[in-house]
Amino acid sequence: MDVSLTNDVEEYAAAVKTFLLGDPVLNNVALTVLAQLRAGVPFGSGRPTFAVVRAGDTVVGAASRTPPHPLLLASMCTDAIEALAEVWPADNTPGVTGIAATSAIFAARWAARTGKSMRRTMVTRIYRLSAVRPPCEVPGSLRPASMDDVDLVTAWAVAFGGDTGATLGDVRPGIVHRIAARHVFLWELSGRPVALTVRGPAVGGIVRVSLVYTPPELRRRGYATACVANVSRLALDDGARGCMLYADLANAMTNAIYQRLGYAPVCDAADYRFDG
Repeated sequence: MDVSLTNDVEEYAAAVKTFLLGDPVLNNVALTVLAQLRAGVPFGSGRPTFAVVRAGDTVVGAASRTPPHPLLLASMCTDAIEALAEVWPADNTPGVTGIAATSAIFAARWAARTGKSMRRTMVTRIYRLSAVRPPCEVPGSLRPASMDDVDLVTAWAVAFGGDTGATLGDVRPGIVHRIAARHVFLWELSGRPVALTVRGPAVGGIVRVSLVYTPPELRRRGYATACVANVSRLALDDGARGCMLYADLANAMTNAIYQRLGYAPVCDAADYRFDG
């Protein structure tokens, strides 16, 4: 196995795009982050670092780090992840995220090599949907967010990060870009936004639904459920082959709601934090 590192997003894209598209569900985050960086939209506040793992002339692994976010691992074989763990710089990441088995192998190998301690911070389940089962009728309606909503959506995104422990960095530039692309949606009741959902671009025919948020005082009324259902349906109507999302396994209610909408479990992902 050969591992090469680069800071050049176009060099990285040329090497790994076909490999990542081999599984647009498990590699959806890696693909959408890559698309965002190539479009000139920052995903973090620091200079990205990319890794390509090859077996001979064949790409068998990929990873990217966009500070302050943790290292993002593509879905790859054990040999590839072990090779990456042996060469990834010791000062380059506070954590790692990826498919559960993949991130666990990397975390153990990299922590042992660098002398850091590791702890698992979150386990999520990846779900995929090909047809929406509509929820019970919920009052309100869906609308795309406008530039007038930037402050509200940014505040809710920050609150979402606080609820989930996600490392978001400066979210405002990404929010502006996504609103301009009509990828941010609000569930509105009597002219008042009550829930938020974001969809990504279609990559390999798959659209990722994310940043599902309702303010605490408005929860348990079905607003976010209706928002996710309608955003998923719009993505399919626009030609997507399917939708996918991540759900925190610690939140049994959310996992049950997504499955009632037609989302089926695919596999688990895990985040690890390094200390020391």
